[in-house]
Amino acid sequence: MKNKILPFIKKYPMSILLAIIALNLFSIAGSLKTSAKLDYKKLVCLEEGRYTKKQMQKKLGSKYYSRQCNMLSY
Repeated sequence: MKNKILPFIKKYPMSILLAIIALNLFSIAGSLKTSAKLDYKKLVCLEEGRYTKKQMQKKLGSKYYSRQCNMLSY
C-alpha cells in the first residue's frame, strides 16, 4: 500500500495541493452563503418600515415575518 501512495504523491504534488485548496474554498463558500442569508434577513428586518406586509412576506419567505424579525433582533 505504501509503495503505491508515495510514488503518487511524488508524481502529483501540485494537483494534490490544488485539490486541498479547492475543498477548503468550497467549505468557506458554504459558510459565507449561510452567513449572507442571515445578514440579508437582518437587513430586511431593520428596514421593515419601508416595505408593505406582502413585500416583507416575500423577502423573508414566510407569512410570520414579525416572529423572524423578533428572533433575529436578539
